[in-house]
Amino acid sequence: MSTISVNPEEESQAVSSDPGYASGTEARHYRLLAQRSCPSPVQMNMPLTPLSQASYDHVSTSRLTRPSPVDAEYHISTFRDRKLKYFPFLHILPDMTADRMLVERPVLWSCIMATTSKSTLQQTAYYEKVRQLIFQKMMLELQSNIDLLLGLLAYIGWANFTSSISSFFQRIDTLHWTPHMEQSLHMLAQAKVTSADEILVHQIKMQLVVEKARQVSAPREEGTTEPAGVPAAFYLRALQSQIQAAKQDLSIEMKTNTVILLHHHSTEFAINEIRLYETLSAPHDLDTYRIETLYGCLNAIRSWFDIFFTIPPADYVNFTFSVFSQLFRCLMALYKLSTIDNPTWDTNLVRKTADLLPILDQLVLNLRRVDRDAGLDEDSAEGSAFCRTADKYDSMRAKCKERFAVIQTGVGVDMGVDPMGRINDEAMPGMTLDLSGMSWLSDIFVAP
Repeated sequence: MSTISVNPEEESQAVSSDPGYASGTEARHYRLLAQRSCPSPVQMNMPLTPLSQASYDHVSTSRLTRPSPVDAEYHISTFRDRKLKYFPFLHILPDMTADRMLVERPVLWSCIMATTSKSTLQQTAYYEKVRQLIFQKMMLELQSNIDLLLGLLAYIGWANFTSSISSFFQRIDTLHWTPHMEQSLHMLAQAKVTSADEILVHQIKMQLVVEKARQVSAPREEGTTEPAGVPAAFYLRALQSQIQAAKQDLSIEMKTNTVILLHHHSTEFAINEIRLYETLSAPHDLDTYRIETLYGCLNAIRSWFDIFFTIPPADYVNFTFSVFSQLFRCLMALYKLSTIDNPTWDTNLVRKTADLLPILDQLVLNLRRVDRDAGLDEDSAEGSAFCRTADKYDSMRAKCKERFAVIQTGVGVDMGVDPMGRINDEAMPGMTLDLSGMSWLSDIFVAP
C-alpha cells in the first residue's frame, strides 16, 4: 500500500506513475498546495486507498443524472481549458478521458462535473455528493489520497459563488511558510513546464505578500498604533518591493495575463488597505503616509476594475471564489474611501478616479448577462446565482446612492459614518457574509 510522502522524490514517484495527470513538477504542485490547504501535514502520510466506482455510486442523490460520455468529455475539457487558468492547481493531460478519471479519481471527477455543469439543479446535486464523499472519507474513514486532495481543492476553488467561503477562510490562521514550501515553490518556478506553472507561482507569491500585510495590520485591530515600534511605512515599502520583484520575474507574455494582473492589483490593494480602517484620533489626523496609502488603495482598486471589466461575462462562470472575494473587498473599500469625512481627503477625486455607482451599474449589467452568454440552463425556481447576485448588487447600488446623497447634503438618517472618518464595519448596504451551511468545512479544516 503506497503513501503520500513529504519527500519530493517520493512525491514524484507517487504521481508520475499516473501519466494522465502529472509528473515531477505537478507532484510538487500537490505537495505545495496540500501544505497550504490542509489542517495537518501529518494526515498526508496516511495510507492512500484508491477510490473505486463503488465509492462514487455509494452516495446517491435523487436529482443527479450521470452525463453522457460526450458530455463528460466536454466537462473535462472545459475544466482544463477554461477554469484551471484561474487556479492552476492541476495539469490534466490531453489524453486523459472522462471514463478513466471517473474510475481513478471519482471525487475530482464529481467536482469537475459540478463546476462545469450548466444546470443549477445538477450542480447542486453534484456538490451534495462531493460534500458527503469528502466528509465520509476524510472525517469518518480518515483516508488521505490524491483524489481527495484534488477534489477538495476543486471544491474550495469553485464550489460556492458567494463571499461565504472566502470569508470563512479569512478567519482561519494560515499555515506558516516553511523551508520545504519555499523549496517547492523555487523548483516549480524554475521548471515552468506549462504557462499555468508561472501563473500558480505568481499567485502564491502574491498570497504570501497579502498574508504579510495582514500580519502588519493585525496589531492595529487590537488598538495599537505601530507593530513592535516599527513604522508601518517601512512594511508598506518592503511589501511593495516584493510585488515589483515578482512582477520582474514574469515572462513577457505573462506581464499582460489577465489572471496575473487581477492578483497583482488585488495584492497592491491589500497592502495599502492596512490603514484604511483605522479610527482617526482627530478631524485633521490624515498624515502624509496615510494619505499615500489611501490613494494607493484607490488606484489599485481602479486598476483592478479596469482589468475585471475586460473579462467577458460568459467567463464569470469560470471564476474561482478568490476573484469574487477580491471583487467584494474592492467594493467595500471603495465605499469607505468614498465616504471618509475629513477635510484633507478629497471624495470628489475618489469619484473621478473610481466612481462606485457606475461600477455597480456595470457589474449588475454584466452579471445579468452571464446566464445567456454562458449558455446556462436555469432550472431552479430561485433563479441562477448570478441573477440573484445581480439583484443584491442592484439593491445595494440604490442604497449607496441614497447614502451618498445624505452625506453630501447632511440631511437624512444616520448613515453609519462617524465624523472622524471611520466607517462602521456593517455600514455598506447589502454586504453581509453568510457562513450558514459551512460547519462541515470547518470540521475538516480546523483542528479541534
